[in-house]
Amino acid sequence: MNIIIAGSTGLIGSLLIKRLSGRELTLVGRRANTDAPANAKQLIGDTADWPKLTADVKCDVAICTLGSTMAQAGSKAAFAAVDHGAVIAFAKAAKAGGARQFMMVSSVGANAKASNFYLATKGQAEDGVKAVGFARVDIFRPGLLRGERGGTVRPVERLMINLSTITNLLTPRLFDHYRAIDANDVAGAMAKLIGKVGEGVFVHHNREMLAH
Repeated sequence: MNIIIAGSTGLIGSLLIKRLSGRELTLVGRRANTDAPANAKQLIGDTADWPKLTADVKCDVAICTLGSTMAQAGSKAAFAAVDHGAVIAFAKAAKAGGARQFMMVSSVGANAKASNFYLATKGQAEDGVKAVGFARVDIFRPGLLRGERGGTVRPVERLMINLSTITNLLTPRLFDHYRAIDANDVAGAMAKLIGKVGEGVFVHHNREMLAH
């Protein structure tokens, strides 16, 4: 099974590829992943060049763990270019390469009609992927991600992560999709669903991911 992944240098992506060592992997990114398995093929370039880079790549499963923040992107346009534009471009390239299944990391609360720009962009990306025409789409909507991130972690985000053990206990089970979740648990759920049979769109919140 050939697997192509975009976003392997991010928090979830880096954890996921560790679980896929020995599998046939193609990694697409804006920079090389120095921790990638030795057998992984890496295609490096600007997001605008990804369709050209992947034009000859044949794959069965495509996985997108791309994700930015408004602070990292610097503007709404720059954020949308990655979290929507790059996601859709990658999805179309993967479909052209024969991918049957597309897996993507989104966010709890994602909704194309949301008044919040971040959640609306995530929702629009989901809708765009659904429209590409994959036999199976798996969408992962985690709550606040816990894990060791590279780079600078914003003070508010660090505070929320530190308090997440308490806030998780205080959040009723009915609303457990809003709880914080370890990025490693998300990566584990994704790894187990690679090549899953069945057609349609499947949305996985915290509870579903922790059950895998």
